[in-house]
Amino acid sequence: MAIETLEAYVLVEQTVKSAVVYARGDSGFVRREYGAGRAVRLPIENLTLDLDRAYEGLG
Repeated sequence: MAIETLEAYVLVEQTVKSAVVYARGDSGFVRREYGAGRAVRLPIENLTLDLDRAYEGLG
């Protein structure tokens, strides 16, 4: 969190279609949760992570 250039970080579950994104806001990091069927929008160069696609072939 002390890295000034860190815009966001993502924690992705191994066994469940789930991700938590911490994105830097004006007063610190904001936590957002995402589940199956959701697209995770990242504040970095407009990147998006499709959770269903990320978990294809697992399970």
